[in-house]
Amino acid sequence: MEFARYLNNINKPTWVRFVCVPGLTDPKENVDNLAYFFAPLKNVDRVEVMLFHPMSAIKWEALGYDYTLEDIVLPADEWVGTSLFSISLTGINRCQSGSVKAAVSKRQIPSRLR
Repeated sequence: MEFARYLNNINKPTWVRFVCVPGLTDPKENVDNLAYFFAPLKNVDRVEVMLFHPMSAIKWEALGYDYTLEDIVLPADEWVGTSLFSISLTGINRCQSGSVKAAVSKRQIPSRLR
């Protein structure tokens, strides 16, 4: 988070990628906290919500690491839509996923976040 603030201070355009891993990163409170953190940062051009997928298992095994996410159930599609909506409510310009897109044309940051 400190690096995100640094990028904001030097006005470096930034895209944020958030991966939904069921049971780890998917609670609504977690999504809301991330959105509220990034909303006041003026350098954030886009927030991408990405769904966890098990394709990385092969890479982990090739590197000799234990892959501990093999029992993770893939997230439901509606989770993405709900998360994108929550993020857009904070005033972030653009938030999207590969299959679902949501955009807010005017950045409106609630006064409590400024």
